[in-house]
Amino acid sequence: MSETRSPELALAGYFLSRLTRSDGRPPVLLSVTSWGQAYQMFYESCGGGRTPEEFHNTMKGTRDHFDAHLPNNRTGFLQRDGSGLPRPLGETEARVFDEWQERSDSELEEAIRDLL
Repeated sequence: MSETRSPELALAGYFLSRLTRSDGRPPVLLSVTSWGQAYQMFYESCGGGRTPEEFHNTMKGTRDHFDAHLPNNRTGFLQRDGSGLPRPLGETEARVFDEWQERSDSELEEAIRDLL
């Protein structure tokens, strides 16, 4: 079942991707050691009627999609033509990316606190 990603879910995915630690662990702000724990922190605010498993997969996919567009040592979703280029972002994800790419990490963390 494919659910539409809300702006909040897209922002959470962008945050998870952009602030991935250099060793590949979730952002420091979350104080967790696994990606599963990180995704779960957004379930209440961004679940959108998904089961926990569906939400985990959706959040992981959202983060992976942004990974291809950000310099975080993660590959993310690339185009299938072998070009090595990122897959285009969806409309909601592109709006979040455009809105936040020039803003500071501290501004992003402040916005994310509202979703935790």
